[in-house]
Amino acid sequence: MKRIFLSALGVGLLTLILPLSGSEAARPPVDYPLVCRGGGDLKPGAAEGAGNLGFEFKRGTKPAGEELKEGSCSWTDRGMYEAEPNRISQHVEEVVGAPKPFWYEELRSSDKYWTFMVSNNGKGQLIATSARPGGAPTTITTFIPPAEGLRTFYVNHEWHNDRVNCENPFAFKLRVDDAPAGQVLVGYVNDYYAGSGPFPCEWNSKVDYRGTTWFDLSEIFDKPSLQIVENATLKFKTVDGSVAAYDDQRRPITRVCEDRLSVANADSLKGFSERVSNYSGDVHFPASDPIATIKGCPPAGCSIDVTEVVNKWITGKIGYGFVIVGENEDWLDKLIPHDKSVCQTRYTDFSLTVSYRPGLLAAPPKTPGVPGPGGLSQSLDTRKNVALASNLATAKASSTSAPYSPAKAIDGEHQGLNWLSGGGWQGAGPTNNDWLQVDFKGRKTIDEIDVYMVQDNFASPVEPDVSMPTFTKYGLTNFRVQFLTQFGDWRDVPALGNPVIGNTNVLKRLTVPRGLFTQSIRIQVSDTPDKWCRITEVEAWGY
Repeated sequence: MKRIFLSALGVGLLTLILPLSGSEAARPPVDYPLVCRGGGDLKPGAAEGAGNLGFEFKRGTKPAGEELKEGSCSWTDRGMYEAEPNRISQHVEEVVGAPKPFWYEELRSSDKYWTFMVSNNGKGQLIATSARPGGAPTTITTFIPPAEGLRTFYVNHEWHNDRVNCENPFAFKLRVDDAPAGQVLVGYVNDYYAGSGPFPCEWNSKVDYRGTTWFDLSEIFDKPSLQIVENATLKFKTVDGSVAAYDDQRRPITRVCEDRLSVANADSLKGFSERVSNYSGDVHFPASDPIATIKGCPPAGCSIDVTEVVNKWITGKIGYGFVIVGENEDWLDKLIPHDKSVCQTRYTDFSLTVSYRPGLLAAPPKTPGVPGPGGLSQSLDTRKNVALASNLATAKASSTSAPYSPAKAIDGEHQGLNWLSGGGWQGAGPTNNDWLQVDFKGRKTIDEIDVYMVQDNFASPVEPDVSMPTFTKYGLTNFRVQFLTQFGDWRDVPALGNPVIGNTNVLKRLTVPRGLFTQSIRIQVSDTPDKWCRITEVEAWGY
């Protein structure tokens, strides 16, 4: 297992950061990024001067991306010199009762990293003009599947006629192949026997192969804080000479089998038999969702970006492996296959290279409590809809038309019952620029956002799910879900499918793989069928 440490930022700091003198001192100071890790002896508090907060830190001896001990700060591409100040000061607005900057509390934890833009004031302090979370070193690890992590599954389908003269309808022995250790077999084998005479004993069969690979990512799971995957690449090779391709008469041909890389939605290591007989033709094991097409691998091997998938694994959204599915898994009694074609490929040398770093949020504490979406304990907090009015959330909108109030979009009723009497929120329209904003009671960690819309049959709505019902009249076609950052600006929620384009579902669900720490979200609409913006309910699930 290889491990490499990289810097999360790359800015040249080749000169000693010392105060300027003479005419140069009149120039505006130049800010440089300084990465600080909390914990240790680092104690945020008051700094010299009115309205200033800061802390004293240990000087890091190496670039922040290579090593940063608790309570230390360092430049992004070199360690600090002894002559450089080891105190940071940042001016904050003097407002009675105003909260401290987020770093003030977060840097008390060794799991937290912040990057400060600083300059030397010549008085023994580094003056911070801004600060942003992050800056933790990135770890790169290449994982190899364990011996039990590579398996080949097959499903066989058979049909024969049952005439009394067909005492032995199976004229050919079913062909089933195995893959050597360290390899998986993918593809299909068709067979067909038409029989002869006035009452032929007809028979057809099909064997489909799927290969699975699984990686032990406990190195990432066991970290004390939630990790963020910056990049994940799956690599594998085609075994030399392993492609077996035959035409409909079982004659050798030259071709590339078009396979598909998928993500398993059932754990191939838990109770599935590797030999599954299926005569109905409607099930394949293990079940999976496709993410990429494989049309042969170059000599160096196939390389596929799976960053989003691995991020879901390590945050507990899904916990399974990869499946390579062969082409042409169609089967129909008596009719398919009607030939003896074959297309098989064996794959080997699987590896998964992951670059990751600590996230901005700590992982849920591993103490007794209520299980969260990833199975981790969430202390005594229960996952709930934090956008609900009964959980002290509030709502507002860019415009409203009576009797449709923003508050009706967070009341817990998402079918849109009694719509004509104000069963949700509607903008003053017609426009494509309305928004609905939900403010939580304090900052929350959310992992799912659900947007419910008005159904075509609003007089008799049904309980919606992510696939039905669909709409043609009153839903939101194009929109984006945004969150309020700690700096006060709006950014798109980092979820697959956001912004939403061409939507026709009454319920649109967005999952946030790494969790999101925010106090407010909003739905920014850009297109609807009739240019009016309507929402029956917004839900945000988290802690």
